[in-house]
Amino acid sequence: MGNMPFVIEPRCPGCGAENDGIFDLCGKCLKEDTRPWLVATALMRMEGAGRELIHRLKYGRDTSVARFLGEKAAGAWKTPALVDVVVPVPLHWTRLIVRGFNQSELIAQIFSKNSGISLIRLLRRCHMTRKQANLDRESRRSNLVGAFEVCGVCEGLRVLLVDDVLTTGATLTSASETLLNAGAKEVNILVAARA
Repeated sequence: MGNMPFVIEPRCPGCGAENDGIFDLCGKCLKEDTRPWLVATALMRMEGAGRELIHRLKYGRDTSVARFLGEKAAGAWKTPALVDVVVPVPLHWTRLIVRGFNQSELIAQIFSKNSGISLIRLLRRCHMTRKQANLDRESRRSNLVGAFEVCGVCEGLRVLLVDDVLTTGATLTSASETLLNAGAKEVNILVAARA
């Protein structure tokens, strides 16, 4: 995997338009976006090699992919001074037992180790939700109402929330709002791949 090309496109994670800021939303999306996070960083698109890597990790149980993604994410993260802690998006305990690991936490652990930003498990899934992949946009949102709770002190913290894939943003919106409602100062997003 070390020789595999890894491209971070200079595109807006909101609309996909070309963007000179690389990680930041474009001006149009900044004006229109009501999402609770400030900056979303995606390492790759969920297509081709990106989809293959995510599927190898989640369904093929190839955890070496998490190391690769975490290292690349740490190398790509340009503004560590804006983040106090790294927080992985949690799985519900029943899904964790079935899968055997939380792919987002594995990526976050490697990112934390390589970036020097502390990882804290501030979120817990408080009820089982249906799999997001099988739902449309509206169903994804309603599926996640009340799905997370804070299990630590996040007052005043600038949080980097880590997940494997950003599709509609429903999971990350719910998790971000939970952190902000508990007193986090701000939330930024880091995902391995985006749809």
